[in-house]
Amino acid sequence: FTINMEQIGDIIERVLQDVEDKKIRKGRSFSDAGMAEICHLHERLLANLRLGMSVFLDGHVRDAQKLLEEKARFRDLEHEYAANHIGRLQDNTPSSIETSSLHLDLTSDLKRINSHICSIAYPILESAGALSATRIRPSVLTSLDSDLQQKVE
Repeated sequence: FTINMEQIGDIIERVLQDVEDKKIRKGRSFSDAGMAEICHLHERLLANLRLGMSVFLDGHVRDAQKLLEEKARFRDLEHEYAANHIGRLQDNTPSSIETSSLHLDLTSDLKRINSHICSIAYPILESAGALSATRIRPSVLTSLDSDLQQKVE
């Protein structure tokens, strides 16, 4: 957990430098919609940090499961917001164009931070026997095995 927190600190340090270099020094602003998305991800990140700390301190399996559910939801939001951002670029929203790389990097970095926070759930769930061996659906594995078998033949 402490290693993950240190890695989060490294990400935050780099993010702050990027915001300074790409946004503040150049007097740029995120679009209102883009800023709202970043704020929403930040709020969820803080909620997940609180939950992650609780999981770390208490070791409750139910909270660890919820943390991994939140990890998946965060990932989905990051994908949704990246698509929204691309839409704003296609609409030629000036502030989105000016801050495009920073916006995409920032949402990706928030997702990485969230992943580090959520990683505390894995040892709790593993010790409870609540983890599956893989995230890949069994039907997909069977299909992949069949495809591989056909290629070998």
